[in-house]
Amino acid sequence: MERSTVALILLYISAVSVSSGQPVLLDSAEGETVTFHTAVRNMQILLYNGDVIGDVTDGKVKPTRIERFKGRVHWNSSTEFFSITDLKMDDSGKYKAQSDDGRAVSEFQLTVHTPVSKPDVLQEEDHCTLRCSVERGTGVTLSWRRVDGQVLNRPSPKNAPVSQLVTVTEGTYICEAKNPVSTERDSITMGKDCKSEFFTLH
Repeated sequence: MERSTVALILLYISAVSVSSGQPVLLDSAEGETVTFHTAVRNMQILLYNGDVIGDVTDGKVKPTRIERFKGRVHWNSSTEFFSITDLKMDDSGKYKAQSDDGRAVSEFQLTVHTPVSKPDVLQEEDHCTLRCSVERGTGVTLSWRRVDGQVLNRPSPKNAPVSQLVTVTEGTYICEAKNPVSTERDSITMGKDCKSEFFTLH
């Protein structure tokens, strides 16, 4: 096989390997900034769900025609990475950074989350059943453990609003609420006969 043919085949394989991989999964919080780190430099176009929202010409990003991205799409001339500031929940979706000739492509799947609120820990009527819930957050899991680290239940499915625990001995119990961008905790100390004193762990 001629050397020129081998070179063309290798170039084709290289282009395919850059563009056909699984998208990079990104999690970020509302109001924060996400940066699209790419293995290949000189990425000059950024697309969101197929629409161009970033186009670099002469080292500057052209204003996007998509109203909600205006003023929030940036390109760093030193790193050659795109970023989006002041993230909104509806910024979640598929992004693609590519070179202007389309040969080098990096794909991303971004999920924007609402940070979890501090959990509420309450006693049920029987005084020995504890209830933990959160008012705010996306993709939230709830779990219980003792202050000594002993896990008392499996984490709840994502977005489950309530986690329960029956306690029969005195001690301190911690409810943890978390999602990919934040973690909050609250705790309760149970005395004899399931009497309680609330306090917050920092």
